[in-house]
Amino acid sequence: MKKFVFIISALAMYCFVSFSAFGAEKKILKIGTGSKQGVYSTIAAPIIKKNLAGTNLTLEIVPGGSKINLDKLKKKEIELAIVQFDALLQANADIATIGFLHDEYAHLVVSKKSKINEFSDLNKSHTVAVGPLNAGSRITWNNFISLDKKYKDVATLPLRNTRAITALESGEADAYFCVTGLRDKYLMEASKKKAFTLVEIDAWAFNNLKYKKRKVYEFFKIDDDVYPGLMPSKLTTAVKSIKLSAVVVCLGEWADEHEEEFETLAAAVSNALPLIKQKTEND
Repeated sequence: MKKFVFIISALAMYCFVSFSAFGAEKKILKIGTGSKQGVYSTIAAPIIKKNLAGTNLTLEIVPGGSKINLDKLKKKEIELAIVQFDALLQANADIATIGFLHDEYAHLVVSKKSKINEFSDLNKSHTVAVGPLNAGSRITWNNFISLDKKYKDVATLPLRNTRAITALESGEADAYFCVTGLRDKYLMEASKKKAFTLVEIDAWAFNNLKYKKRKVYEFFKIDDDVYPGLMPSKLTTAVKSIKLSAVVVCLGEWADEHEEEFETLAAAVSNALPLIKQKTEND
């Protein structure tokens, strides 16, 4: 009888432990990203999510954009967000940085027939596709205007990706400005057409902007093996651009209240970084 009771007790304990392990659900954190097809949604967030395997956390990817993400953070509709570093200048909230990700690059693309040879050639006679109002590229464009007022009279269109390239091809737009990781799928498609040119971003005023003592923009050269078909000539080995970081952020209040989760996320971001860079940067 004692043996029977022992066996029943042991089975009950086993079932309890098994049920508890099976029933333990991961905590889902919503992370705001960019467009559904963009680098944040298709590369950065999924790799971070994979690096949370084995922890009690997982991610639900919520497409959006840098400004949209910051607004959702403040409304507590999401817990985390991937945004362009320069978007934090307009955050108007206590933001905690979980980790810095890959670099992103400003691109200015024109028709090969265009007389726009560098960013500083833009003037009020030109129309530039700069993306939707809440998107990261538009944020950077607005920051550029704040740094150099000469560009405030340049007309803009809220177009990006294929629609922007089509507008450029048809003459509706004189240039397409975007901020994205290297080898962006839409720019790669444009490169294949060999009808467009990537021009230099040469305005030194953009080099002076800082957020919490950290420089926001840095000059950088995009090598010719990234977009061979977008080089100004066969002799061009690189085109000058500006780079900035993508960052994973949360509200400072959330970080204070979820210290353990914050540390887990910071470790996952750090572990994810090499693969994210491998897939997005100038190598």
